[in-house]
Amino acid sequence: MMKLTGKYNSEAALEKGVTKKLKEVGVLGYKFSSPNQRGVPDRLYIARHDNVIFCEFKNPLNKGKLSELQKVVIRDMRENGADVWVVGSIETAEKFMNYVYLVHNNA
Repeated sequence: MMKLTGKYNSEAALEKGVTKKLKEVGVLGYKFSSPNQRGVPDRLYIARHDNVIFCEFKNPLNKGKLSELQKVVIRDMRENGADVWVVGSIETAEKFMNYVYLVHNNA
């Protein structure tokens, strides 16, 4: 079971911690940017066997919320088969990491 240790008091810190932990088990993590499309998730993670998982991080302290545009983009991505997570707490971050770990090792 993957766990986060330490302090994660910002979106950037949570994103960095999750990416570091997943990198340790062989998952590739990239900052995702789409210059012509606002509202896309922050990161994409590539696990074995062609599994790509997108993740939008939110501040764990103030429970950051998705913008209306982000909601639409994430909905559209999911409707087209994309695996998209929204992570804004340590608990959700650990669920996400364990999911990606399982996909990476059992796919």
